[in-house]
Amino acid sequence: MGAAHENINKDRKEIINMPSQQSVEAGEDQEEDKISKHQSQSERDGNRTTYDTETSRDPMMIRTEKEGIILELTHTEQTLDIEIDVTPTNIPSKERSEQNIPQRLYSNAAKKAKSTESQQTHTRRNREEEMAWAQQVIEGLIQIETKEFDEELWHYGKILEAFENEALMQGFIKYKLTHKPTTHSITTAIALKFKYLDRNFFRTFTRDKKIMPAHQKEFEGIYEQAVLNYKGKHSITVTNREIRYQINRKVRQKIAINFLTNYKMGKNPREIAKVLDYCRGFMKMESELHGDKIWRVINETIQDTLQQLPENPKGIPKKITNILLFNLPLRN
Repeated sequence: MGAAHENINKDRKEIINMPSQQSVEAGEDQEEDKISKHQSQSERDGNRTTYDTETSRDPMMIRTEKEGIILELTHTEQTLDIEIDVTPTNIPSKERSEQNIPQRLYSNAAKKAKSTESQQTHTRRNREEEMAWAQQVIEGLIQIETKEFDEELWHYGKILEAFENEALMQGFIKYKLTHKPTTHSITTAIALKFKYLDRNFFRTFTRDKKIMPAHQKEFEGIYEQAVLNYKGKHSITVTNREIRYQINRKVRQKIAINFLTNYKMGKNPREIAKVLDYCRGFMKMESELHGDKIWRVINETIQDTLQQLPENPKGIPKKITNILLFNLPLRN
């Protein structure tokens, strides 16, 4: 009985242990099936990947047979613990230094701009005051001149010739500086254009009577009168284009020379150069006497007209001291 009982127990243990072994074998079969499926899938993709004895133990290491490269994930990639430095490293040193400069306040910038503007305004006012009294003295010196301008000596033809001859221009400037200006009548609108040396004199001309400027009306009136005078002098009723051009040019010369002889010329080379250049352009004169040449002629002429200083302040003429707005701070 005892032996039979032991055999029965042994058979029971074998029956109980059989499913566990089968399950292990089934698990191994399933793993082999997965590997084979993975191999077949890799073969179809053209990139067969297998696990060797070492990589199968460590799932983080994979060897690709086609490329012959072993890909190994580092510890940083495994844990995905990546630190990123957000500070740019390619900024030039100049830009870094500018970033470190503290930003100016609007009030400080406005205050500095206001102080600079006030200084410039003060300097400009001082300069304007100096030029104001200097201009007043110049006008006073012109008024004390008693010599009248001789229009027979300096007639239109000679003045026109002076724009092409350095010696004649020097003589004309010297004559203007030492004689009174003429008093020729010039229409109001044209006189204003010459006063401000407006170079857009003819550019604003128009055929529309409604918007025609005043100086155009005055110029065309002078031109039409010159045409009538020419027709009456030569007993003709029609003029051709060439004659009208010559009349137009003569009218320009007449107006410019009248202004030039009326002009109160002072010993200011810059102003003289501007006036002469404007008159030359108004008369449509092609002359080489301009730019540096006319500037040199003007300065040499002014130097020739300067008077010698007296040895002491008492030698200054009374007519000059009366013009001055203040007493000269001079001592012996």
